This record gives sequence, structure tokens and C-alpha cells, in this order.
Amino acid sequence: MRPKLSWPAAAVLGAVALIPYGAAAAASAAYPAALTASVCKDDYGADFDGDGRPDVAVGVPGEDRGTVSDAGAVEVRYLCGSQTAQALVLPRAHAHDRFGTALAVGTLNGDRYLDLAVGVPGLDVHGHRDAGGVALFYGSAKGLRYAKTLTQASAHVGGSVQANARFGQTLSITGDQPDRLATLRIGEPGRTVAGHRGAGGYVDHALRNGRYVAANSGQVTLATPGVPGSPRTGDALGAALYSNFRVGIPHRTVNGAPEAGAVLITPHGRRPTMLTQASPGVPGTPEPGDHFGASLAQGWVGVPGESVGSVARAGIAERPASVASESVVLDQHDADPSQVVEAGDRFGAALTETGVVVDDTEWSPRQLLVGSPGQDVAGHADAGTVSVVGESSDPDGGPFVLGAPYGELQPAKPVTDARFGSVLGRNGLRTVQVGAVGAAGGQLSLFVAPGRYDALPTRVATLTQVAGTPESGDRYGGAVALSPV
Repeated sequence: MRPKLSWPAAAVLGAVALIPYGAAAAASAAYPAALTASVCKDDYGADFDGDGRPDVAVGVPGEDRGTVSDAGAVEVRYLCGSQTAQALVLPRAHAHDRFGTALAVGTLNGDRYLDLAVGVPGLDVHGHRDAGGVALFYGSAKGLRYAKTLTQASAHVGGSVQANARFGQTLSITGDQPDRLATLRIGEPGRTVAGHRGAGGYVDHALRNGRYVAANSGQVTLATPGVPGSPRTGDALGAALYSNFRVGIPHRTVNGAPEAGAVLITPHGRRPTMLTQASPGVPGTPEPGDHFGASLAQGWVGVPGESVGSVARAGIAERPASVASESVVLDQHDADPSQVVEAGDRFGAALTETGVVVDDTEWSPRQLLVGSPGQDVAGHADAGTVSVVGESSDPDGGPFVLGAPYGELQPAKPVTDARFGSVLGRNGLRTVQVGAVGAAGGQLSLFVAPGRYDALPTRVATLTQVAGTPESGDRYGGAVALSPV
């Protein structure tokens, strides 16, 4: 039996304890040899310690610390280097902080190491419950080290402290290497705007070499001048983010349909636009509970609540285009003809893509992966699956091409309510991370795509919690980061 690892007490809020795992934990965290040949050679992965090999950060937002429930934690797994693992926690445990709900990787302070932002949406700030915050960790030769915690009471952070805003519920980092500018985008889907509870918003916090850049920073809501639409109760703007280009509004009412959903497109240097299933070129019709925008990828929008024919909440994924004939719609049968579309599968609840870098500048997708966390597998309800489809887009402006559908990833061992595929991420160009947040405390599976359109990714490891004791509700794998390209 693995010995239980205790969380240390710390005296000051704002410092963060970093816990290197002991020898017993290292032994329990052994990885297969396949990692050396695949994950460890995947360029562009999250390298926090600068050893040239990718590392993996895993959110555990439901982790209890002692008697304090849902304080949260993050495990950093140095899969290929001399270090085995590191645990990040906030020093004073508070119930329902949910530290680790969201993760983002990027270069925040301008050095050669990648950094990590950790969402803490349940953090109470100056008496405002669930106002939220973001903890920043900078990479170093010895791994991640705590830098600071941002809240909306911090200098230069847009917006104001507000109860239930859940600042830090979602995160992304977009970097501009030539001028060392990094933009941390922080979702706050619970924010009240103009009296509308849960209308939501997001904050851009730009840094150049670790210094605040006002011109690229600020808070955005649907009441911000120049932003289309107007705030409505329960919109949840900021509930999903993709880089700094797209923001999900999955609970927005559209054409009278509650929670039909929308996406705010935020191109750099241009006015934002809003996309819904009522927009030109977007397939489908806004219907109650569609949740268009619940997940986002480079060109794709997840619509996990969409009915397919008469099958409720089967889900779809869409690639909208300005011309309707060029748009793409996938349901689970389209993605894998051997599968039957079933009620409650929620295909599209999570999205990610693998790809290649063209001429060291442009990223071109190779495979689209779509999570169906509600799919039943071998009699296990909501065990979950992930569908894989080949794709390509010409970086020089050529047409998008959808390859032939060819398969599905399943959990190594189907477990009822595991919800495999509820979280998807990419670490490097080809390494896919699949979270199964349900039964037995959760787990994270790593797959490596072969670099071809027509072959399924191969499972190379399944990670489970090594800090504390895995328990139901821990949600290990509840957050992973999309590594920068």
C-alpha cells in the first residue's frame, strides 16, 4: 500500500508550498518505456524546468486538505527528467477554493522557462465569497516556484472584487515571442454585470518580461463599448476560452431559446463579433440547452447539448465558415461510423487538436479529438469516449480538409461515471491528455498521435493521484493545459 503523503501547514496566504515527492511516491509513479520514445520527444511541450523535455500539470480541484474540503491542488509530473513530481497548493486551506480548476502554460516573465497559471475560482477575497483568483508559478531549473496571486483587488488587474464572479474559472495564455508580450486571459463567468447575475466576463492581463502592459489589458463584458450584444442573466461569458481569440458564452439565450449558447470572437486589433447558430454560415438552429460554445478549439465549437434528430443531448461539433456550404458538422456517427448516436452522450463537451509546425511559424492541425463523457461503454453508464478525425488546413490560405473518420479512444478500463473525455488538452504537438474526472477520484490518460491523419493515437500512460489519497470527488485530471506552440 502506498504511504499517504501529508500536506504541510503554511503560515501566510500568498506564499505557496511546493512539495517534492519522496522516494515512495517516485516508485509508485513509474512510467512505461514508451514515454521515452514518444512523450519525452514531443517538441513544444510544457517544459517547466528547462531540461528540454515536456512536463505535465494536472489539476485536482476537489482535493481535500485535512478536514478542509475541496481546497484543491495541482500535481506537476516531470515524466522524463530527474525529478519525479511536484505538488502545488495554496498554503492556508480554505473550503471550496478549488485551486486547480483551470491551468494555462506560457511565458509570463520573459525567461527561457515556461510558467503556469492556476485558477482558484472559489477563493474568498476581502470577504467576498467565491470572488476568485489566479496563482502564478514561474519555471526554473528546479521546477515551478511561486510568484504571486492575482485577484481583482490586485494592482493592474481589470474589474473589481465581486462575490460569486469565479475569477479564474477558465484560463489561457497567448505569447508573442518577438516582443516577449504574454497575455493571460482570465474567465469570470459568474460576474454580475449591470444587475444581471452570472452574465460573466473576462480579464486580459498582459505582461512583457513580467511587467504589466496597460495597453493590452483590461476587463471585457457584454456591457463593454464595442462588444456586441448586451449582458443577460446567466450568460456565463468566459465559461470557455481558446487562446485569446474565442470566448464561450454557452448559457446565452438566442432567439428566445434559453442556454442555446454563443461564442465571442476577439481577433487582435479588430472589433469583436458574436457567433451563434443563428449567424450566417453557422449550421443548426438555436435550441434550449444546446450550449453552443461549451468547448472551443482552433476552428471548432462544441455543442454538447445539441439533439441529433430526436436523440436528446447527443451533441455535435461544428466548424463554422462564412459560407454555409463550407461549414462542417460532426456528430458521433460521423466521427466514427461504428458508433450509434445516443441520448446524453454529450459529444463535443471537450475538444482538442494535434498538429505539426510548418516552417517553424504556422501550426497546422492533423487530428481533431472530441470528448463524449456521457457515452456508455460495455454496460458502464457514462464511462466516456473520445472520437478522432483527421483534418488539415493549409497555412497559406488553402481550403480546410476533413479526413476520413477512423476511430475512438476508450478508457483502459471502463468505469461507471468515470466520464473519460470530459477534459482534453494537448501537451506538445502530438501528446493528448484525456481527463476522466468521475469514479475513484479521477485519472489522466496520455496518448501520442502518430503524425498521420489516418491512425489513432496510442495510449502510453495512465496517471492517477500520488499526493494525498485518491477519493471520490477529487476530480484528478479536472484541468490540463494546452501547451503553447
